[in-house]
Amino acid sequence: MNKSALGFLFSKYLWGGMLLLTISLLIQENIDESRFVWTTIVELVKTVSISIIVASIFTYTLGTVEFLDNITKLLENVVVSRKFLGNLSGDSKKQALKSLLESPDRDKDIYQHIEKYYEDYIRDTLNIANKNVRSNYSIAAQAFFDDELGRVGVKALYSYRLYPSVSGYRELKIGFDEGDDFSKVDKVVINKPDGTRQVIDDIVFKEETKAGSKDRVMVIDLNKYGDKYDHLDIEAYVTEFGADHWFMFTFKALQPTDGFRFHLKCGDNLEVRTYSVFDTGKAYHVDKIGNQELGINCFQWIKEGVGLSALISYPHTLDVESVLAARADAEAEDNVVTTNTHVT
Repeated sequence: MNKSALGFLFSKYLWGGMLLLTISLLIQENIDESRFVWTTIVELVKTVSISIIVASIFTYTLGTVEFLDNITKLLENVVVSRKFLGNLSGDSKKQALKSLLESPDRDKDIYQHIEKYYEDYIRDTLNIANKNVRSNYSIAAQAFFDDELGRVGVKALYSYRLYPSVSGYRELKIGFDEGDDFSKVDKVVINKPDGTRQVIDDIVFKEETKAGSKDRVMVIDLNKYGDKYDHLDIEAYVTEFGADHWFMFTFKALQPTDGFRFHLKCGDNLEVRTYSVFDTGKAYHVDKIGNQELGINCFQWIKEGVGLSALISYPHTLDVESVLAARADAEAEDNVVTTNTHVT
């Protein structure tokens, strides 16, 4: 119905109802109340006329753009907004998301089991509230050769800001694979928003069996230190060791992380031989200075499973014995220079 026709309808029925109401009131004033039949007819006409007036007003109002916009906004607030969805149970939320994200019938015809992928995606999305998330994750690493152990090592500082889930903080776990007897956690520092911190350097490892492997794992109950804080800044000082001439440094995110920085610097003639970033389509930037320094940065959200690896070793033209001999010669030269300087 167009605007002109709606206006005509509104005008016609409104004035007709008002006319009937006026006539009924005039008749009511001029008849005797004892005349029951006429009184009943007048009351009926009054009721009908009032109904016509109210109906004509509502008919006009329902057709206006402003009214339709208000109803649309009201429905959006009820159905789509957090006010409505926030009160749904977990299963109801899954059904609502499934209705929004459900694959088209064409995709179902191509591959019948694609709905399972959507279900897994919805489950992982809804479980985010039960996970701790991190921001500003940074790894500052220094590769070196340990003379006493005869192994390539990496000393790294892992730092990030940690936010609790709806159930608080998860346990902080740092571990090493079975057979890795030399790697260690030097200390863990828990920085609190009030400026205080907790330094944990008496690290105790326990054995944990995972996929048939008996790993060494240290566990810290973060709720013990930060249950009343909305975030904690974590620092973990870790030293890892590889083989006699190479080490594969690997990092994999185990929690949702907002932003990631990695910087590796090699000493003792070590080099970054190759590296790899396993991601999920996120944009990352690689800065490489020769073969001694490597930087990998990502300024987007990354989820569990995203990470990187870097192979650190001596150049193929060198072996461990020649490197140690070169280091000994360099130290001898430094001693001579120092002695001469002292005599002078």
